[in-house]
Amino acid sequence: MTGFEYPRQLRILTGEGFKRVFDKVSLKVPDQPILILARFNELDHPRIGFVISKKMYVEP
Repeated sequence: MTGFEYPRQLRILTGEGFKRVFDKVSLKVPDQPILILARFNELDHPRIGFVISKKMYVEP
């Protein structure tokens, strides 16, 4: 199996990192059952983070 890795430098890993996105959203795309939030950064690369709500989880 081919490994799909996303290096740590490209991930949002801390509560503070996520807070910055939530506090200053540049782009908001609401669509059920997903909400995409984005903001510009001053880095030379993009970063990504995932937040999964327990309230929205639906048993398969």
